Amino acid sequence: MAGLGFAEEDGVVDAAGAAGSVGSTVVMVDVVAQVVQKEGGPVFLNFGGVFPKETVAAVIFSAAVPKFPDVKDLEGQKVRITGLVSDYQGHPRIILRDPEQLVAEKE
Repeated sequence: MAGLGFAEEDGVVDAAGAAGSVGSTVVMVDVVAQVVQKEGGPVFLNFGGVFPKETVAAVIFSAAVPKFPDVKDLEGQKVRITGLVSDYQGHPRIILRDPEQLVAEKE
């Protein structure tokens, strides 16, 4: 993860690495560029830029949002996300269903 100042770990990718891993399960460590939720809808954690120029997004659908009570506090924070990278209309995304998939990293 050159350029981000993070120590590299085997098998860990940044947002660009995750975006290039559609169809694979990844462990991604990167900084949340933006957290967006519209009127009770899903929550989007955008990485590598803000919507619509994000590199990859982590999505928490409405039914799962109560499991992630502090998610809006993560903007600007380094986090570790584990999940399957899928493609939605040309945008790489990781769907978060369980809080264990999203961990704030300690500085």
